[in-house]
Amino acid sequence: MAKSSTSFKKGNKINLGRTNDKSPLWKGGLFRNKEYVKEYNKKYREKNNNMSVKNYQYKMRVAALEILGNKCCKCGFTDTRALQIDHINGGGVKDRKNTTGNFSKKVIESFLNKENKYQLLCANCNWIKRFENKEIRKKILLKNN
Repeated sequence: MAKSSTSFKKGNKINLGRTNDKSPLWKGGLFRNKEYVKEYNKKYREKNNNMSVKNYQYKMRVAALEILGNKCCKCGFTDTRALQIDHINGGGVKDRKNTTGNFSKKVIESFLNKENKYQLLCANCNWIKRFENKEIRKKILLKNN
């Protein structure tokens, strides 16, 4: 019978859904057999048109930015390295906790459903909005006042 570790106490290992912790491929919650991982990734890329997960996420982010206009809604800044997807009515932390998978894909689906929940802001405008709407942690507010 496999050990099921649900506690996060020091020394306990987390079981991430595996029932057999004695598998040579699975040890302590992490893959240890590098050759197996390489082979798995190779098969994944062949199956998915040679697209890695990182590449897929990047393409989804680019598509989400294009849908949202590729510029900051407040100041018009266009450098995609500093553009951030913002929740118009706040609540981003709760939304991200409930989101599984790619967040950019969720933004695209929301846009196609005409939900109007997201906007594109540059990093500066996003932080100013968060400060003005008191969407930041109390610690940060106390330091600035």
